[in-house]
Amino acid sequence: MKRLVMVVMILMMASSMADASSSVPRLISYQGVVRDSGGVVVPDDDYDITFRIYNVVSGGTALWTEAQTIAIDGGILNAILGSQTGLALDFDVQYWLGVEIGTEGEMTPRMLLTSSPYALRAAVADSVVGMGSGPGDITSVNAGIGLGGGGTSGDVTLFIVALPGSGILADPVDGISLEPGGVTTDKLAAEAVTNEKLSSDAVASANLMNNAVTNDKLGSGSVTSAKIAADAVGSANIQSSSITSGKLASDAVLSSNILNSAVTTSKLGDLSVSSIKIEGDAVTSAKILDGTVAFGDIGQNSAIIGQVMKWNGSAWVAADDIQGSGTIAGVYGRDGLEGGGSSGTVFLEIADDSVTTAKLGDDAVTTTKLSDGAVTSAKILDGTVAFGDIGQNGASIGQVMKWSGSAWAAAEDYDGGGTITGVYGISGLEGGGASGDVYLSIADNSVTTSKLGDGAVTGAKLGSDAVTTGKIQDGTILFDDIADNGASSGQIMKFNGISWIAGEDLDSGGGGGGGWVDDGITVRLEMATDSVGIGTTTPMARLHVVGNVIGEGSAKFGPGGMIGLYAFTAGAYNTANGNYSTVGGGSQNGANGDYSVIGGGYQNTVENEGGFIGGGRYNISSGEYSVVCGGGSETPGDENKAYGDYSSIGGGRNNRAGRDSDPSGDHEGAVIGGGKGNRTDGIFSTIGGGENNTTEQDYSTISGGRDNNAENFSVVGGGMNNDARTSSTIGGGDNNRTEHGGTVAGGSQNLALGDHSAIPGGRENTAVGNNSIAMGVLAKATHDGSIVICASDAFSSDDSVWTDQDEQLVIRADNGIYLTNISEQAQTVPGRFINTSTGGYLSTSGNWMDLSDREMKENFTEIDGNEILEKVSSLPITRWNYKVDGAGVEHIGPVSQDFSRIFGLGNDERAISTLDEAGISLAAIQELYRKAVAQETEIDDLKAQIEHLKDLVEKVLREED
Repeated sequence: MKRLVMVVMILMMASSMADASSSVPRLISYQGVVRDSGGVVVPDDDYDITFRIYNVVSGGTALWTEAQTIAIDGGILNAILGSQTGLALDFDVQYWLGVEIGTEGEMTPRMLLTSSPYALRAAVADSVVGMGSGPGDITSVNAGIGLGGGGTSGDVTLFIVALPGSGILADPVDGISLEPGGVTTDKLAAEAVTNEKLSSDAVASANLMNNAVTNDKLGSGSVTSAKIAADAVGSANIQSSSITSGKLASDAVLSSNILNSAVTTSKLGDLSVSSIKIEGDAVTSAKILDGTVAFGDIGQNSAIIGQVMKWNGSAWVAADDIQGSGTIAGVYGRDGLEGGGSSGTVFLEIADDSVTTAKLGDDAVTTTKLSDGAVTSAKILDGTVAFGDIGQNGASIGQVMKWSGSAWAAAEDYDGGGTITGVYGISGLEGGGASGDVYLSIADNSVTTSKLGDGAVTGAKLGSDAVTTGKIQDGTILFDDIADNGASSGQIMKFNGISWIAGEDLDSGGGGGGGWVDDGITVRLEMATDSVGIGTTTPMARLHVVGNVIGEGSAKFGPGGMIGLYAFTAGAYNTANGNYSTVGGGSQNGANGDYSVIGGGYQNTVENEGGFIGGGRYNISSGEYSVVCGGGSETPGDENKAYGDYSSIGGGRNNRAGRDSDPSGDHEGAVIGGGKGNRTDGIFSTIGGGENNTTEQDYSTISGGRDNNAENFSVVGGGMNNDARTSSTIGGGDNNRTEHGGTVAGGSQNLALGDHSAIPGGRENTAVGNNSIAMGVLAKATHDGSIVICASDAFSSDDSVWTDQDEQLVIRADNGIYLTNISEQAQTVPGRFINTSTGGYLSTSGNWMDLSDREMKENFTEIDGNEILEKVSSLPITRWNYKVDGAGVEHIGPVSQDFSRIFGLGNDERAISTLDEAGISLAAIQELYRKAVAQETEIDDLKAQIEHLKDLVEKVLREED
């Protein structure tokens, strides 16, 4: 029975012992739950797992390594560390455990090894000896804390376990070895714990569990002055900042607990009494050493620059420094100042002419004090201006300043300073001498062409008959240079055998016997074969004129045709019936309107005033001042017709400008640039060209294309079979339609039917809602104010996207959306629905992913998981709703201001980063996990002890039996 008691006590002392005779097994039990990166428990299988022990939390070199193949069942990992490679560590310093599964790399952070593994250091518990007993008649005895044994019958022995030669319990005694509340005051004899019983540094921080020493562990009044040795508690015994406000209960330290005058100067460390330790108004005048308060110690006290501190009768306050020792009865100006007075506001000013030379300091008048032109000759002392004071004044090297008659100017210095000994003429001069009066003159024939300036010889310089034929260059005399020589108008100069004289021009120049014949009715050429040349001696026709011709009245060239007043025709069988009309050529053209013009062509007709046809065939200008530049064809019916006043057709064929389809009237200002089969039926409508385009109603435009229609202030840029109605626009494309101010920029089969709706382009898009926009392929904006964008290559009308309510934005992008604010090519990454240049994206499964790339981060620092956990516990979490949503849509979470205040993360206290929330949550979870693992380890140790105890008990019972 005594052996059983001893075994029980041994198991209570060291949970890792196998039996009393065996050594402490150097093993550590490890258990965990293995999940993948998505949080899912890994499949059941055998996994290669490597364990490492370090003496640093990160980095460093492993002090112990062991690889095991472990079967994981239900995600649970169970391992006995040291079973493959012995744990040859002292466990006398802090260690961390690293775990790596397969080749995935070591998991972070490493796990701090807690007290259980350090029980391996209790080597002195390998053999337990000694036992004290007390006999007696026992009917029921149970062993309490610190005792072994007990029973319900027979002899019962209780004993206290002691170690050889020590008389104390094994080291260490941890929290597992002691039952909660086991060591109480009544377990200790009076004055049992003496100074000698405690070794130096016996109680270290590592021996105490966090929060283990609480107020209720000390009896009331148990700590007396006599219990504390002199100088027992020094600053070295208390870890820095370890005694916080939270460690002291309310009213924990009372005045009655401290003996009067106990805290002396020697008890306080230098500079230990900080500002916050001093009560308000505690430092009185008597506490301050005289002469020790410097001006730097005195605050500003609301004073501004130049103010002083003044006593106002009750306190010192900041005030202006204006108070003298006497009383000023009056202020008056003198010695250059004037004004002043003895009451009210007093003003002083500088008197005129009072600033004398004596008032100015030396060099007081600088350049900036002088106005331009202020320094006159009278202001400069004679002889004081040095040459260094005179500027260059435009002079170059060697020049001097000379008076020009109005000003001093830079000039050449012609005074060589020598003596002339003789003067003689050369290069056109003659005469001279070396003494007496000397004369020079121009030599004969010395004035050559090179000596004369251009234009130097005027008419007055020429003598009579000086200019002979030989002096005149051939071909240089113009008719303007010849006088009339007595000729009257129409006369010519004729040589009479002696000289040239004025006479009548009777020579026709026809040669032979021909000339002009005047029979009193008609002036004609004498010979029918003669020609008339004007401005030419070789006429190429009956009348050949070189130069301008002026005629008054009508003119007709060519056979047939009628002609109006001051009209002109040329060509064959053309008529210019309109007054002031013209047909320039061609055949069978008719300019029937006044002021009308036909340039040429065949069977073209101008029907109204001011019309114009440039040429072509069968064209008609019907409206006043209408224009057909040309065109038509050989086939009647292909002609161009400008019906409306001021209408115009540039060319082409079968175009009609300015007529309704049922012609009820013509419309002015219509324009067709060219093309074929185009119709402009509204006023001031335009078709640039193309084929079979039509504008209906007014002010519409079609630039070109084919089979397009524009009605009532609408525009079609081009394309085919487009229809723009009522102030709408189509840029181009085919089979597009707009109404009511809508716009289609281009594309195919697009419909912008809502008021002011728009389709930038694409295919088979529909903007039915007012002020709606659709773009892409098969995008349908069916509600007012909606926008639909479809980035797809769909071909089926069923494969579309559309709105379901007003003012809705719908975006479809089959290969994802890319957002950027830099110049770059968009990136397509599988699995990303919305991708951004910043790195964040919305996955195709609907999850928003924040950028968390290590390469994009810096300044990594370790965090305190326990501190994070404490902050999380202090973070207010409430139920609330956004004001815009109303009370019916609730959420649970913190507010950003609390989050920013507690954690100090990010740069916007009105928003919370989901990455920060996730990081804090993970850090808190890791800390909780570490605590849970530590608890599980302790539980596993206890379970192992219990199982081992059961085995030993069963073994002892069997042996007893």
